[in-house]
Amino acid sequence: MILYISGSNRKKNCYKILEDLKCENDKLIALADKNIQYCLGCNTCVNNLEE
Repeated sequence: MILYISGSNRKKNCYKILEDLKCENDKLIALADKNIQYCLGCNTCVNNLEE
């Protein structure tokens, strides 16, 4: 299995190329589908770390 990650914010050229390269058992993740927000500097992620 091969993991392909498309980092473009649009599903066009690069996504299409990766989709064409992908075999049946491979996985393609498009970051254009994800809701990624900028860091606000609130330290919530640091405060929620498990020790």
